[in-house]
Amino acid sequence: MKYQAEILNTTSKYPILKYRGELTQEAVFKLMNESHLLINTSKYEGFSNTFVQAWMRKMVVISMASNPDGVLTKNGIGYVCPTIVEVKDRIIFLFNNSDVMQKMASKSYCYAKRNHSLENNSKEVVQIFEYWFTMNKRLLIINTTQFGYHTDAYEYSRYLKIQYEISFLCFDTKKKKMVLQGVDV
Repeated sequence: MKYQAEILNTTSKYPILKYRGELTQEAVFKLMNESHLLINTSKYEGFSNTFVQAWMRKMVVISMASNPDGVLTKNGIGYVCPTIVEVKDRIIFLFNNSDVMQKMASKSYCYAKRNHSLENNSKEVVQIFEYWFTMNKRLLIINTTQFGYHTDAYEYSRYLKIQYEISFLCFDTKKKKMVLQGVDV
C-alpha cells in the first residue's frame, strides 16, 4: 500500500501520467492495442509475457534491465536502456524516425509469431505433454494467477482440454471467475 500511495502521489503531480491500478487482461490488451511502445521498468524479470503480448501487437519494446538471452538486441526487436534519460532519448528517436519504429514493429510481430504463437508451437507443447502423460490423460496445471488472467495458462488449458482432463490449481484473488468447460478450476 505504501508503494501504491507513492505512485498515486507522483502521478498526481504530472497530468500526463495516469495510474490505472489493477486491470483485467482485456483492459490491458485494449491499452496495448492503442500503443506503439512497451516500456519495461522491471529490475529483475525472466522472460516477460508482456514482451510477447507487445510483439503480437507490433509494438517495440524498450527495457531498462530485462533482455533475456539478448532477445531484444539480437533480433532487432527492442532496446535496452538502463537509465531514464536513455529511455527518453530512445522514445524521441523512434517517434522522430517512424520508419525505424515500423520496421522494428514488423520484425517483432514476425519474431513473436514464429517463436511464441500457439499455432506454431502447439505441436511441440502437445508432444511434451504426450510424452509425459501417455498412460495418464489427466493434467494438473498450477499457476499463481487466478484462472483466466494469465494468457499462456488459459490458452494451454483451452487447447489441451480436447485431449486431456485438466485440473487447474490457482489462487482466488477475488476477480471475476472465468469458466472454461472441460477445465476443473
